[in-house]
Amino acid sequence: MFQKHIAILAISGSGKSYLTSVLFEELLDRMEELGKPAIIVIDPHAEYVGFAKDKRYGQSVKVFDKKNISIAASALSTYQLMEFIPQISPAQSRELYGIIENLRSKKRQYGFKELVTAIETSEIKRVTKDVLISWIMGLESKDLFSNYTRPSMAELVKPGQLSVLDVSDFVSMKEKQMIVTYFARQLFNQRRDGKIAPFIFVVEEAHNFCPEGTRKEGALSRRIIETIAREGRKFHASLVLISQRPIQLSTTALSQCNTHIILRVTNPYDLDHIGKSSEGLNSDVVKTIPGLRVGEALIVGEAVNHPVLVRVRGRKSQKSEKGIPFEEALLKYKAKTKEKEKDMEAFM
Repeated sequence: MFQKHIAILAISGSGKSYLTSVLFEELLDRMEELGKPAIIVIDPHAEYVGFAKDKRYGQSVKVFDKKNISIAASALSTYQLMEFIPQISPAQSRELYGIIENLRSKKRQYGFKELVTAIETSEIKRVTKDVLISWIMGLESKDLFSNYTRPSMAELVKPGQLSVLDVSDFVSMKEKQMIVTYFARQLFNQRRDGKIAPFIFVVEEAHNFCPEGTRKEGALSRRIIETIAREGRKFHASLVLISQRPIQLSTTALSQCNTHIILRVTNPYDLDHIGKSSEGLNSDVVKTIPGLRVGEALIVGEAVNHPVLVRVRGRKSQKSEKGIPFEEALLKYKAKTKEKEKDMEAFM
């Protein structure tokens, strides 16, 4: 199934994450003699962090959260900075390239503040200096960048390991997109060069990271995801896109997913989009999709000869999401409010 790319499409609450967890279990349980791929998942809502605490699978799982995710400024090439600053012009990028190369010839490691100083002391035009400094200082203001890149590719990509990039604590969608852009680019480049093992790259909420019809400034990671979708297969870099809004997902990326696993979808625009983008789906089959029950899925595409209705098996792993249940949050808030009222009464 993972020889080519996969799309998992469904509305919220229909079992996407549950199905994905079952797929992770199957991959982690795969026999050693058959070979085990590295699995990397972008986890915007900390839905898979519980795998690290599971008795059966915990030793094969690494979770990298906000404390363990950072990008070294000195590791960024001019091209990678252009991915973070898509509004930069070719002329500005040429000036920046010269400054970065000159700085690298003097220092192996440096931060954005040192890059700003290098721009300031360069001989480029004042107006170009001001624009470049403004953009670089904008990156400097984010929590994402430091002197070191974490995790390293060696930590992130290991055969038989599920690596969870937990980006749930990053508030800014732009920061989340930068994380996906940087690590997806590293994964693709290093796999293309044969430096890392074959991998499966799973992107949850893919419509947020690879959106259709959004300007480049709001879709920083779209280009590299589309690149992996188009070219990844020949380098054994498999892509899994998971989305609850298929119509908002890049048509380029979705069209490269040869197998679609479709759970319940009710939005008529999404259904129409799925019908047009999924091979082997006729109008009669599309009409059955809104009636699918939780845990039921249609598999269509190259993994099967014809549309197949399946029921997702029970999980072996224990579901353990980050945070607390809604009811518990209500009770904690109520108790906190009462405590404040008591404090106010005592003060009065």
